[in-house]
Amino acid sequence: FERMQSDPEDQTGISFRDIRFLERIPLNKQTILDYFALSGFYDRTCNNEIIKMQRLDADKLKTLRGKEYELFFANEPLLFVIRKQERTSNTVAIPLATYYCINGTIYQAPNVQSVVASRMLKSLFNVQAAFKEAQSYYTFDPYMHYTWDFNKSDAAASAPKKEEAKRIQDIHRVDRILYWMNAQFPNPSLNQPPVSNATMKTEGASKPGTPATSTPTSQTKRKIEDAISSNEKKIKS
Repeated sequence: FERMQSDPEDQTGISFRDIRFLERIPLNKQTILDYFALSGFYDRTCNNEIIKMQRLDADKLKTLRGKEYELFFANEPLLFVIRKQERTSNTVAIPLATYYCINGTIYQAPNVQSVVASRMLKSLFNVQAAFKEAQSYYTFDPYMHYTWDFNKSDAAASAPKKEEAKRIQDIHRVDRILYWMNAQFPNPSLNQPPVSNATMKTEGASKPGTPATSTPTSQTKRKIEDAISSNEKKIKS
């Protein structure tokens, strides 16, 4: 038997199942009320308990006044519906609560107010989510007032592409700024390419006392590489 902290009148958070009883006695119209009497839903001050203690016939239950339990519906052996009611006369009984037993487990059925409140709460949650979604599509301008753009979902899908294009534009913009700064404020140490010792020797032999300051072309690079290879051969020989 599992209990939860809840209002005494609201026992929808309680369930009951007795495996020992189910193993010994099958559930039917004659045994379901005895099985229900073992649960926490059962009120010991009810008229059913008085009938049981005095060993009276079940037909005498309608002659008593007060709370009682009645088997309202049965679909043996899986489903049983038990109603708690307040009897005021032999023919009038006011329903107080409804319980159902499914495959040996007893629950209290929620009342109409709880069901409607739960459905309304769920629907209001969806309506609130819809309003939040709608608020993301409108923009306000003092001249144009409210405008709606429902293509923002497509724009959100293309956002990564736009960010990549913007990043490339930023790179080009920075490159142009650096190029302009280099042209306005040249740095000789940065403009002079690194030259190897063999290149300096080769250019020094052709033009003694002249430092290598110009950027070599493809033909010059080829001559430099030939000179380096020939010097290496001489060194090895």
